[in-house]
Amino acid sequence: MIGILILFLIQCVAIGVCSVFGWTDIHPDLVTIQMIGFTSILLIYIFAKKTNNKLMFGLLTMGYAARVGIMFIDIYGSSLFTILHSGDDTERFYIRSVEYYEGNYSHFTTYYPYIIKDIYEIFGKNRLIAQYVNILCWVGVVFVVLAACKLFHVKEKCVIFIMAYLALLPNYICISSILLRESIMIFLDTWGFYLCLKWMKKKLFISLIMAFVVTFPAIILHSASIGLWIGFALIYAFWDVGTQRFAFQAKTIFVLLLGIAAIILLNFSSYRNLIMAYLPTNLSIESITSKEFAAGDSDYLMNIQVNNGVELIFWTIIRMFFFVFSPLPGSTTSLKYIFAFIVDSVPTAVIIFLTIKDAYYNKKGKYVFAAYAVCLIVIGIFAWGVSNAGTAMRHRSLIVGVFAIAYCMANEKKLIPVKIVDETKAAEE
Repeated sequence: MIGILILFLIQCVAIGVCSVFGWTDIHPDLVTIQMIGFTSILLIYIFAKKTNNKLMFGLLTMGYAARVGIMFIDIYGSSLFTILHSGDDTERFYIRSVEYYEGNYSHFTTYYPYIIKDIYEIFGKNRLIAQYVNILCWVGVVFVVLAACKLFHVKEKCVIFIMAYLALLPNYICISSILLRESIMIFLDTWGFYLCLKWMKKKLFISLIMAFVVTFPAIILHSASIGLWIGFALIYAFWDVGTQRFAFQAKTIFVLLLGIAAIILLNFSSYRNLIMAYLPTNLSIESITSKEFAAGDSDYLMNIQVNNGVELIFWTIIRMFFFVFSPLPGSTTSLKYIFAFIVDSVPTAVIIFLTIKDAYYNKKGKYVFAAYAVCLIVIGIFAWGVSNAGTAMRHRSLIVGVFAIAYCMANEKKLIPVKIVDETKAAEE
């Protein structure tokens, strides 16, 4: 371990020297590749230490290697092969970040290009390092989910299964390897939900406060993540840490009223565009359902007419289903989306089914309910904001870490208390 730390310190010093002498601007890719090499050695060592199983170690190493490979293909081989989700948005983020870095553009679009620009300030104008940060965010999700497995004493075979899900899910591999903000948001959302769980299970109120804090940057990047805040508030309102169950309490009404007041005040404050930019200013049937979409090759449920509250509830449920499982068979004839159904929609359905089944069998429904309540709020926000399978695949990945933790909670071991036997009495008997 000391050798790894020394290696890491040498790397930091080398990057610092390169930055001082301006070499990060002259040879940015060269500096970054050596940094990725050092970091990879460190991460593989940590994978080996964090896992007691060779299969789990192999899965994490494969997941990491696949992401690094996809990253290099996306940057250096895009003319030969286009990575899923890479295209207009990734190029727009890159161009805007360069303009911010060079001081040639001042108009605000989203915060993600500013994050990339800040990375350039350290490592030079280097797209490679910006995308590698997204891979490190996947590593962060893995460590958070492993921590959740430890918190809930999850069986080893279930830990291996969920690591395979996080490491090899093709949609997640692509999203965490290219220049998109989703990978950062997935990490923050997963970490925030884990902290909320620590409060539920360990009664650490500071963990609940930190859950709100760590998810704040995710909300700034995309306001739909405010669904996690709403979920955390509802969990706090109804969860009794003493009895470890959901119940209507004295604080419930106070928290609910306080939450409603906060949303109303925020909606009319100068900070609205910071936190609620993607949400309608006035909650009405028309404001929720009237978003216009550019036609594509994997659209679903376009031009739906909603005239009353009952129809709104009905179509919201249908749209939530499509958001979670699109592309669905029959909705598109494109081979790439049929493939996407097999490698993303099906695994999503499997993980949800297994979680609900195991939660019922192991009597862990209260924790899984908390996870799925948060997921359903986020999905509900996206339900009317997305009408394209490709976009749905991108945005539903925001809760892939919460799905993973929910599966872990459903498979918590039942710890058998150790009875202390009086050996003298036992011998007499």
